[in-house]
Amino acid sequence: MRISFLYFILFTYLALSGAPLASAQEEAAATTSSTTEASGGLFDAVIEGVQNIGETVQEQVSPSEQSPLSPRAQERLTNLAANISNRLDGLAARLENITARLEVRINKQAEDGYNVDAARSSLAAAKVSLESARSELRTIDRDVYKALHSTDPKTAWKDVRTTYITARDSIRVAHTELRTTIINLKNASPTPTEISTTTPEATPSPE
Repeated sequence: MRISFLYFILFTYLALSGAPLASAQEEAAATTSSTTEASGGLFDAVIEGVQNIGETVQEQVSPSEQSPLSPRAQERLTNLAANISNRLDGLAARLENITARLEVRINKQAEDGYNVDAARSSLAAAKVSLESARSELRTIDRDVYKALHSTDPKTAWKDVRTTYITARDSIRVAHTELRTTIINLKNASPTPTEISTTTPEATPSPE
């Protein structure tokens, strides 16, 4: 999974380092496919981890009563949740780094006379999604602690689960928008030069 993601970063670096975008087109098709698979695996792992914690909470607490988890269970589940949070934070950080590099590339192509409106639009959408994910994860450690130390952890964990899923979905959208931005940059065409419509002055005829 990590190797596939590094292939994506490598392609992005080639696209942003000044190498001709057309020459990387064949590689783009392969890296786009492998990156989708890699990220899909990470996203699935996040949901699996969240569900496993929820199932453990269900097992630890009697269905007929509200009771706190044991200190041992609290510690183990807190560590599992921290692993999920770190994986999402790490992916968001990588995507933010790619976003910054793409922005530089977009500005460079705009200076070179290319129409980069489509690339700017998809990059802006990626930024919005990444900010949404960051917002969701900003207090996740505190939320996890409160849920797992609650007197009703089964109910409290449902809110944490929703937060994780929302953050995951936002990062997935950002990931898709960045891939779209790379494609839009490759397909950017030169901005047509304006053609003067001024009627040339008539040359006076000799007398």
